[in-house]
Parts: sequence; C-alpha cells; structure tokens
Amino acid sequence: MKKLASLLLGHFRIEVNPLFFSLWILFLTACISFRYFLPAAYQQLMAAVPLPLSDFLFYAFPLGITLLLYLFFDRKLELLLNPHLWLNCALSIFVLFANQYFSLHTFFAKSAAPELSSFLYMTGFNMQSCFFYIIIPLAYGLICERPARKNFYGVTTQGFDAKPYFQMLLFMLPLLVWASFQPHFLQTYPRYRTGEAEAVLGLSPYFTVSVYELSYVLQFVALEIFFRGFIVMVLSRFIGAGAVAVMVSLYVFIHFDKPLAETIGSFFGGYILGVLSLRTGSVLGGMIAHIGVALGMEALAFLQLYVFGRHT
Repeated sequence: MKKLASLLLGHFRIEVNPLFFSLWILFLTACISFRYFLPAAYQQLMAAVPLPLSDFLFYAFPLGITLLLYLFFDRKLELLLNPHLWLNCALSIFVLFANQYFSLHTFFAKSAAPELSSFLYMTGFNMQSCFFYIIIPLAYGLICERPARKNFYGVTTQGFDAKPYFQMLLFMLPLLVWASFQPHFLQTYPRYRTGEAEAVLGLSPYFTVSVYELSYVLQFVALEIFFRGFIVMVLSRFIGAGAVAVMVSLYVFIHFDKPLAETIGSFFGGYILGVLSLRTGSVLGGMIAHIGVALGMEALAFLQLYVFGRHT
C-alpha cells in the first residue's frame, strides 16, 4: 500500500497542474450534475441530436474539452496540429461509439427464444465489449507500432508487484461487505440470475453462471487494456500525465447509465488505476483490483440470496 501511495503522491506533486485539475474537476462535476440532477433536460438534449451522431458526440465532447483544457494550461496547443494525436483520439472515440451503437448482443438476444434472452443479452454484452476494447488496440499495435512495442499496452509482469493490489482488496473487503447489506444492493447484484435458460438448454445453473462470470471477468481484462493501457499509454507520448485525465473523462461518461454512486466511484477508481498504470507501465494491477471487486460483489450477492435468504 505504501508503494501505491508513493506513486500517487509523486504524480500529484510533480505532474499535476493545479489550475487545470481544478477546472477539469468543475467540468466533470457539471456534467455529472446535469446527468443526475436534471434527468429530464439530459434526456431532452440526447433526444435532440439524431443517432448515430449523438453517440459519437457523447464521447467526443468530454475527450475534446479535457484535451483542450490540458493543452491550454500546459502550453502545448501546437499539438492540436499533430495528426497522430488526433488519430489516437479518434480511435478511442470510435471504440466507445461502436460498442454502444452496434448492439450485436441485443440482436442475438432478440433473435433467440425468449427464455434465453436474458442469458444471451448479459453474456453477449460482455463479449461484445471484449471485442471492441481489444480489436482496435490490436490492429493499431500491429499496423502502427510493430515491432517497437514491447508488450500489449501494459500486459506485462516486468517490474510489476502484485502484493500492494491484493492488500488494497483486503482493505476494501469490509466496505464491500457493508455495501452488500444496503437496501438496493440486490437490485444490481448478482449481474446474472438463473431463470428459464437453464431448463431450456438442459444445463446446470452452475454452468450458466460460470459462463457468465467468465465473460464478466474477460470484459474487465479488456476494459483495463483499453482504458488504462491503450488510451493512457498511447496518449501519454503526446500529453504526458494529461492522458490520465482524458481517459477518466471517457471512463466517467460510460458510467452515465449507472447509479450516481457508481459514476462517482468510477472517477476515483479510474484516476487511481490510470496513474498507477502510467507510472508502473503495467495494467495487471488494475485487472487485479477491478476483477477482485467485481467478483467480490458477485460472491457477496450470492451469499445474501442463498445463505442469508435476503431478497430484493
């Protein structure tokens, strides 16, 4: 834990421009407040712009504002003329846009028997996210960076120490247990609940739950590679630590369909993991933390349902 704290303190002491950071926080606070405290106005604004343009602007807006703020206060506005910077920004936006606009999992879920729709939708969403989060970084690495890149955007054990991340999970365990006893917890977790699919497929609930949880874990692996690996490590070549802020802005916006507390948590979690991936050169710590928390919530939900007998 001390090592992680030292990395974070070093980041704030050396790499953070206080004026940029303050205005950036105000920007995200305004966006979050508009989304959650003025929901009717938010929905009206989203409906006013036709698809697919609205999905594109939804991600281009936070990325563009954050990037402009950072370049202005870091006095690097000349980078706006760098086509390689804009290519990487465009690829990041495209991945998120494609994952939202091309709802392949919805198509397959609706095409199947009604009894299978929930299982296919939930599992399909995770696998679709894996595809889009991985395919663009993979193509970019093969076309633009081969053979210069030594690893796949932070997927490396070189110089990586897993111990602090497991200590972090132990520290968070009491908070997860506390959260599992909150009234609305079982409305969200477990993410997939057995139903009619098992009877139709003739499969044990243990099998379908295991398949879903595996897809859930793979989604977090892909997510860490894309956000903390591809976005942070590629953009940092142009804007240094400002890449973390750009990544966090996008990461917060993908949580706008989640509860407010989860969106706020995405800011802190995304920022911490972004800084750590930038300073260690590895996304494995983020994978450990993210998967550990996610599976912990799932396990606690199953305990609440099937051991303690609680219901929504």
